[in-house]
Amino acid sequence: MSNKIILTSRGLNCEDGRIVIKRALKKCIGENYKIFLADKSLMICVIEEYGVNELLINEAVTLGFTRENIVLWDEHVSKEIKASAKTFDFCYVSEGNTFQIAQMLRLTGGDTVIKNSVVAGGFYIGASAGAILATSDFAFAADFDKNFVRLTDFEGLNLLPESLGRTTIIPHYDKEMFERWKSNTPEYRLEEYDYIDCISDRQYKLF
Repeated sequence: MSNKIILTSRGLNCEDGRIVIKRALKKCIGENYKIFLADKSLMICVIEEYGVNELLINEAVTLGFTRENIVLWDEHVSKEIKASAKTFDFCYVSEGNTFQIAQMLRLTGGDTVIKNSVVAGGFYIGASAGAILATSDFAFAADFDKNFVRLTDFEGLNLLPESLGRTTIIPHYDKEMFERWKSNTPEYRLEEYDYIDCISDRQYKLF
């Protein structure tokens, strides 16, 4: 099954995001996606202080996942979970501050789990910060998020096809906003990428 990387600008914590993600799952899996998800494992990556953990779990259950197959992966993830979790059928990385989420994933080993899951054939759903983190490089997140955790390494998860070369995604922008942003961005920075695109708030991209 192709198209296992799903990138959106809105996530499970808002109605627009839930609608978009359901559309994407139907496209990837088919109309009976809820049956498909019933016995699949799901890793939800989020920052605990955002206060949406239970909401994300409940919405994942609504999608078709069963609660016992859902693992919440945040800055307080237990040693037991980290020791036992090698791969997941689905990995979901939420909206939020891109740099903060990237740091959390690196410190907890979540980045490695996600990469191993995708290599093993798992799906990745990235919303907003989760979308740009799926690419080669998330340096442009500094145009939208404050880097208050002071990251200096902006290498992404590199989940997109190698054939695209060096990639990045700009979430929350439609084509008009994207072209305006590009016109205000130094050309030498844009030339560092082979593939750069945007995702509007009601759109998804499959890779």
